[in-house]
Amino acid sequence: MKAKWAGRSVAIPVALVLDSLVGGDLAREATARGYERFLGFAEEILWTDTYYGGLRFVFAGGLLPLLAGKIARAVLGDLGSEIAVGAACVGLQSMREQALASAAAIELAAAEAPGAPGDEAPVRAAVEAIATSFAKDVCGPLLYLNAAGVDGLLAYRAAVAISATAAVPGPATARFGNFPGRLGAVFGWLPSRVGALAVCAAAQGPTYTLYTRARRSAVGHSTPNIAITQAAFSQALEIGVGPDDLRGQRQAEGLREPQVASGPADIRSALALAERAAVLLALLLMVADAFMWLFQRRRKRAAGRHRSMRRGRPS
Repeated sequence: MKAKWAGRSVAIPVALVLDSLVGGDLAREATARGYERFLGFAEEILWTDTYYGGLRFVFAGGLLPLLAGKIARAVLGDLGSEIAVGAACVGLQSMREQALASAAAIELAAAEAPGAPGDEAPVRAAVEAIATSFAKDVCGPLLYLNAAGVDGLLAYRAAVAISATAAVPGPATARFGNFPGRLGAVFGWLPSRVGALAVCAAAQGPTYTLYTRARRSAVGHSTPNIAITQAAFSQALEIGVGPDDLRGQRQAEGLREPQVASGPADIRSALALAERAAVLLALLLMVADAFMWLFQRRRKRAAGRHRSMRRGRPS
């Protein structure tokens, strides 16, 4: 606990490297499916069309990650558990695999039908999926790992999974899924906005202008957490994706008009932008951890000198 900030400044880059080496869908599939089955079993037992039923489901769903975090710290220690759990929960490699698979599928379809007009919808969907995955699977784990360690990271992952399991649309689940859905929105508020800011900072353009445009386009959207990150990719890549393309309103701010998402090149550009933003976010968190560690050391030394002076001994 004494050197938690120094440890997390090491855990974040190591977790990203391990995710790039051994991560991906196959590495995370077993634990994710097991937890989803546990949530489905808990939902069947605890489901009642009441707000109280949804609250009980949240507590039951959070029990298993809390126990897993305690076991990980007991076996691996603070630093080891943060590296291992961080590598298991960060989804940068999984996002890369899905994006490249989408680009390959579009290229294959184009090769099978040469000369056919390209379909914009699959490209838009792939870029929006990258934006959603970047906020949910990269920014969220990094931020909560840095802020609260293993417990914070597992709580975030549990909130996302619980929200996805219980928030099924329909009148029969309106009350039961209300609290889990709001929990997911609360946990996703910070990662979506920090992710959008990181994307705008990693893009080639004025960061403040890009982020302001993305934030404006997400106002009033039904899912603002997802909308702001998708809009950030749209503004940064200058392609027409996201909840609001804002065509015809960018010239006064020195930005080019967004072009129509046309092919796999746009998917790869979005993936490269997401990777740059992830590295930038990790570097910023490491710098912040280093400052916090130095601040704690100075405060501890000052407290020690103060105690020595009160006892009448030189420091």
